[in-house]
Amino acid sequence: ERVYYAEQGEPFVVTPREQGTTLVVVKARVINQKSNKATLSLDSGSAQLLDFGGNFFPSLHFAEMSAPATGGPPDKYPYTPFLWGVVELVQGFEVTGWFIFEVPSETGFLDFLWDDVESIRVTYR
Repeated sequence: ERVYYAEQGEPFVVTPREQGTTLVVVKARVINQKSNKATLSLDSGSAQLLDFGGNFFPSLHFAEMSAPATGGPPDKYPYTPFLWGVVELVQGFEVTGWFIFEVPSETGFLDFLWDDVESIRVTYR
C-alpha cells in the first residue's frame, strides 16, 4: 500500500494515486559484460509489467508520486535505490535497483519487460 524511501536522509512515502490500485515493486539487475560502455535510459518507457489480460503497466517516477513521510516511517527502506534516469555502465559493472508500478488491486502478472538498447522479458511462472 505504501512504499517508503529516503533521499539525502529525509524519509518519503509513495502511495497509490487512484482508489482500487496498489503499488508493485520489481527488483532488476543489469550487468555490462561485453560492451566498453552501455548507456541505459530508465524511465516509464523502459520498464513495464504485463498482466494475464494483455494489459501493460509502465513504471512510474517515484519522486513524482512521493510526499514527505510523517508518522514514523520504518527504520529500513528495503526498496531502494529506485532505478530512474540515465545510467552509464562500463564493462564489468552492474546496476541493481527497483522499479515501481501502480496497478489494479488483485492483478496477476505474466511478464516483466525492460526495453532499452535490447529487450529483456522475464516471465513469471
